[in-house]
Amino acid sequence: MEIVVEFWSLKSDQDLAITLHFVTSDAVIAFSTGSVHNHSLRGKHLNRGLYRARCRIPANLLNNETYHVRLLVVENQSRVVFKMEEALIFELCDSAEWREAYFGKRPGVVAPMLDWDMQCLQEEMPPV
Repeated sequence: MEIVVEFWSLKSDQDLAITLHFVTSDAVIAFSTGSVHNHSLRGKHLNRGLYRARCRIPANLLNNETYHVRLLVVENQSRVVFKMEEALIFELCDSAEWREAYFGKRPGVVAPMLDWDMQCLQEEMPPV
């Protein structure tokens, strides 16, 4: 999933960052992320103009749930200058392929599809 935020910087030489909070229907913050997590954007001062910030959320991270995204614009990494509580609302549902393996919501806020492997260490059980 990709979230794109377009905004105007109305003054020159502003240190502005975009922060997103992904909040569950139970009001639990599943995770937060911000443009300051990109080292090349941290502390970058913006001139006047229209900007586009883009955040990519990897597939298979979130669990089945309805989420709302809280949008914050933060100045100087310390002061919220704009806040939109429900900038985006979406419901995430597992694909039919995944449901063949398990039907229902997995425990936890996140449900990553992590890389696993398994190898046989011994072919047969030793005699008892």
